[in-house]
Amino acid sequence: MALFKKKRDGSISVHLNGAGRTFVGEIFNQVVAAENDPHHEWHLSMNPPINPSANSDDPLATFSRQKEMASNSELAQMTINEDTLNPGEAYAWMTSLNLALRATVGLHNLSDEESLQMLDPEVRQYVVSIQSLLFGLADCL
Repeated sequence: MALFKKKRDGSISVHLNGAGRTFVGEIFNQVVAAENDPHHEWHLSMNPPINPSANSDDPLATFSRQKEMASNSELAQMTINEDTLNPGEAYAWMTSLNLALRATVGLHNLSDEESLQMLDPEVRQYVVSIQSLLFGLADCL
């Protein structure tokens, strides 16, 4: 069974068991912690833009990006136990999972499949699990 399924009304049903929800909830907690704690290992990877040349010296663009990230990750945290997500909530899940993946990739200097295969098996499974969740959500949005 798919992890996520789009319903006729546009909402998205979540098919995660307790362990799956715990895993995703811990990811959301890490994202929120990284946004708020400048000493968190993910913090630096949370704030730079994906395209640094687009707004590298624009503090308003930086603030806007940080505000959106915080709103999405907090919404994702609040909806972790929901069986059905509206598209906005699903988008919050997707952006929060993407931030976690981006932070993990940066932390472990992953640049290709070979570097992924060289990771500790537990970290590799973590990355692959986040990717699977992201692909499942993307199919529904």
